[in-house]
Amino acid sequence: MSRRNIVLAVILGFAVLFPIWLFAPPSITTANQIPDSLEAIERGEYLLIAGGCISCHRGQTEETNEALSGGLALETDFGTFYAPNITPDTETGIGNWQAEDFLAALKHGRTPNGSFYYPAFPYRAYAGMTDEDVLDMAAYLLSLDPVSYSAPEPEIPGWLFRWTVAGWNKLADITQPSLEQFDDELVARGAYVARSLGHCGECHTPRNGLGIPDLNREYAGAEIGDEVIEAIDAAALKEWTTNNFDIFLMIGIAVVATGLRLYKFPMPPLILAFVLGGLMEENLRRSLLISDGSFNFLWDRPLTAIILAFTILIVSWQSYLSIKRS
Repeated sequence: MSRRNIVLAVILGFAVLFPIWLFAPPSITTANQIPDSLEAIERGEYLLIAGGCISCHRGQTEETNEALSGGLALETDFGTFYAPNITPDTETGIGNWQAEDFLAALKHGRTPNGSFYYPAFPYRAYAGMTDEDVLDMAAYLLSLDPVSYSAPEPEIPGWLFRWTVAGWNKLADITQPSLEQFDDELVARGAYVARSLGHCGECHTPRNGLGIPDLNREYAGAEIGDEVIEAIDAAALKEWTTNNFDIFLMIGIAVVATGLRLYKFPMPPLILAFVLGGLMEENLRRSLLISDGSFNFLWDRPLTAIILAFTILIVSWQSYLSIKRS
């Protein structure tokens, strides 16, 4: 075989094999099933809250204000992307998704039809999640009420086609270093939450000109448009210690306990508060996540406003009586 034919064969082989390598579908076990147990649904809700999904997918547009219905505009250096509807609506949401669709989306950045999600969706962080966690989140999402709403198409340059993300993914795979692994179970769990589920590095890690996170400077702070995202790496948090927190917490509890003792507050209500406090805190946190940190949900409905008013009245009256008796 002549040198010319060898060169042509190499070029032809590259032309055939390169697209196959670039666009190869992800390897996903089709035997996976979305669980339907109450335990899986509750765990999925916990994971969804821990992952902060409501932060982007909350419905905060003129068309819809339903939680997880999407529409929030995400402005980046490459254009404006809109968070999609992730409620189980069969037309505009994820109501027709199967287990493999959730795994392909969250861990590989692929749509149900095999196309690519733009990396405004942090699938490269979610790639570190376990299949069990992904499918528990799917179980919770599919248990919600569907909302019919289609998010706008992204506003991006004409050259930024979805298929170009295939090259971006491969370039990120090649250039990004392997992340440090931890033997300590607690530290490893924290790394899993911060890197994968919580995807903290998507905002707090700087990126290069192509938008690929610089993992050599993980959590070192970044700039997104005109906004400066603070660093949360070890150097930035060196003054944050659990000892300091414990000391201030102990002092605060001592001050409150002394005040309650001096004014002879009865103990049974306090014991009841300790028993029910955790449940109240959990539901308050969920409500704040859904309302994007706003406390308006406490008084924007007549029933909650009446309950809040009665609570304030009862606490104020009991406080007055305790002070008067002292």
